[in-house]
Amino acid sequence: MPPRIHTEQATHDGGIICRLPVGEATARASHRAAGGGDEKASKMNGTRLNHLVRRMTALGSRRDLVRALAALSMTGWAAALPGMAAAAEHKRDGVTTERHKHKKKCKPKPKARICAGKCGVVKNNCKKKVNCGPCCTVCPSGCAYTTLQAAVDAAQTGATVRICAGTFAGEAGRVVIAKNLTLVGAGTGKTILDGESADNQRVVDVAPGAVVTIRDLTIMRGNHPSDVGGGVRNQGTLTLDGCLIGENKAGSGGGVFNEIHATLTLTDCTIDGNAATAGSGGGLYNSNDATLTARGCTMVDNTARNGAGLYSYDASLSMTDTTVSGNTATNQGGGVRVTAGGTALLSRCRLENNAAEDGGGLMNHLAVVTIGDSQITGNTATTGGGAYVGGGGTVTLDNSDVTQNTASFGGGIFNESGTVALVNGATVTANEPNNCAGTTPVPGCSG
Repeated sequence: MPPRIHTEQATHDGGIICRLPVGEATARASHRAAGGGDEKASKMNGTRLNHLVRRMTALGSRRDLVRALAALSMTGWAAALPGMAAAAEHKRDGVTTERHKHKKKCKPKPKARICAGKCGVVKNNCKKKVNCGPCCTVCPSGCAYTTLQAAVDAAQTGATVRICAGTFAGEAGRVVIAKNLTLVGAGTGKTILDGESADNQRVVDVAPGAVVTIRDLTIMRGNHPSDVGGGVRNQGTLTLDGCLIGENKAGSGGGVFNEIHATLTLTDCTIDGNAATAGSGGGLYNSNDATLTARGCTMVDNTARNGAGLYSYDASLSMTDTTVSGNTATNQGGGVRVTAGGTALLSRCRLENNAAEDGGGLMNHLAVVTIGDSQITGNTATTGGGAYVGGGGTVTLDNSDVTQNTASFGGGIFNESGTVALVNGATVTANEPNNCAGTTPVPGCSG
């Protein structure tokens, strides 16, 4: 039988849709030229047919579809196309289903790798939860250590010791730190180091040379009446960040005692309700040649003979955005006392509602004090309700106000052989019974 010669038949838009034997193609062409047959029943629109074939060939095998169509008459194409389209769709769905069926499973990474440097519950590379253990070094139970001293002794220099929420009372909370460390609690209302007011026991002692940061915890009820620093004694370099120092007692420096040549930085701390039972510095004592920096702190309701809120002796003091309020001294400096050649810089601070015999808000004796953008208000004393300046001390008030303070003598400022300068709009007003008094006038102060 001689081979059949095929020809390609094109749609009117130029798309080749199938190959037909020459005889059949010629016959069909003649039939169309003669106008025979019902064109609506026997012929599909070329554009629609071409669109369907392209769609199906995208889903299935182009060669298989063309072969199948070549074997059909034009009327057969119309009948066969819907079924072939459905088959192609089915084939595609089958491939998709098979592909999903054989999707590769996620292989989780080793737990040690997932948990490196992490704690608590985290998600691994397969988005599954993994418990990496407690986020604490010290906790009341279930951790490596139940006492802070044991954890500190075991820690490497420069390490971070994390302390879980809980009250660590007595021996569990007391600690001596003689290496560079960071201690982090769960928050001031959650992690509490409680000295239980045991006799001659302070809570935290930082040794000389140690560089220590303590963050987010409470230090309370230390009691060292025969020594200094009921809550904290710092002999090295200490940063207290976000801490509450409360209800501690000592001979001096009831809350914190900053020793000779030591450096203390407080940020966002509250020094509340501490007492110096035999001397000075109810809240804080800053000793000879030491440096104390306070930022964003509150010193409130502390008591002492001198410097109830803070006492700085021949040392460097800097306070910014800090409030000293409601402190009471039985002698001098209800809020702050600076003395013996030290320096103090107060910026954007408030000394308010403090009380003392001399210098309700501030007592300066032989020191150099600069107060900028601050308020001294609502303080009371027998002499110098707002401030008492004596012994050759110097106070510069820069854009600051001394107002609504009360005393028997010098409601605002009592100046006894000191130097007081009012600069950049500083004012002393509305104090009782007068604004300024003393043996040495205050330039610019009247009434």
